Amino acid sequence: MTIPTDKYKIAPMTNSPAVAARTLDCRETFCPGPVVEVSKAIRALGLHEVLEVLATDPGFVPDIHAFSKRTGHPLLAVENVEDGFRALIRRAH
Repeated sequence: MTIPTDKYKIAPMTNSPAVAARTLDCRETFCPGPVVEVSKAIRALGLHEVLEVLATDPGFVPDIHAFSKRTGHPLLAVENVEDGFRALIRRAH
C-alpha cells in the first residue's frame, strides 16, 4: 500500500530517536476512525510522550498530517510498512 510521496513526507524511521509510550492499532479502521482514536489516545499520554499509530487506511497519512498541523502535536515520522502505515506523534500540550 503506497501513497504519493511528493505531497506527504513518508520516510523510514531509522533516524527517529523517539520511543513510543503506547501503540495504537488502527489497522482495518477507516476514515475518520484512526484520527478520532489518535485524538482520544493522545489525551491519555503524558506531556511529551510519543504515540505509535498503525493504520491501513490510505487516507490516514494526509489525515494525520492535518491533525498534527491543526492540534500542534508534532508528527515525528510516518513510514510505509508491510501492512500499511506507521506514525509517531508526540503530545505537545
